[in-house]
Amino acid sequence: MENFTFKLAMISIMGLLGLQKPISAQSSITIDASQVYSNFRFIDSLGVRDNSYSGAYSGAYSLGYRHTSAKGLLLSANIGMRKGGATMVIDNSNYEWSLQYMNLKIGAGYIYKLTKLGIYATISPYVACLLKANQRINNENFDIKKTKSIQNLDMGGVGTLGSQLSVSDYITVYGEVNYLMGLYNIEGSSRGNTFAWQKANGQQTYNRAFSATLGVSFTIK
Repeated sequence: MENFTFKLAMISIMGLLGLQKPISAQSSITIDASQVYSNFRFIDSLGVRDNSYSGAYSGAYSLGYRHTSAKGLLLSANIGMRKGGATMVIDNSNYEWSLQYMNLKIGAGYIYKLTKLGIYATISPYVACLLKANQRINNENFDIKKTKSIQNLDMGGVGTLGSQLSVSDYITVYGEVNYLMGLYNIEGSSRGNTFAWQKANGQQTYNRAFSATLGVSFTIK
């Protein structure tokens, strides 16, 4: 019985390896959209983290370029729009922050391809420019970009785990889960204390977000 089980396992492994498709170098244009669940990581001037913030749902979309080498190295570049923010309730007052960024990220990773299916992981540093920023307290709105209560810049990294399915020689659909970690202090009152690893004398706020992405890539021949 043990010999039979071993032979069955070996046959299954060889069958799986037989399905693996040699990766050829390929370039493509990508279009995608994401559902985003964003939040803030806030640390007060005493260095104590405030966990009273709650997440907010928003969206993102991007246009990109992707290149896969013959050895499975995956390189990508994306530019697009994303929203962020958070909510909080203090003394029966509702606080809501809504941010909108133009986002640029460049990533690298690895893809493992079977006949039509591919599984990949990437790490992507990003830089983002703030376009709009609104703080809502109950029914009153404040333009916190205009009042310079928030930085116009955000930087950090995005970790991605995804899978793709080749529909034809020219079209591939893909799905991803992503985690965005902001490393730049977006507090408008802080100057000279910009990154998470630098000593800060004031308050610190960093963007955080989980997202699920669906997209289509078009192969460039």
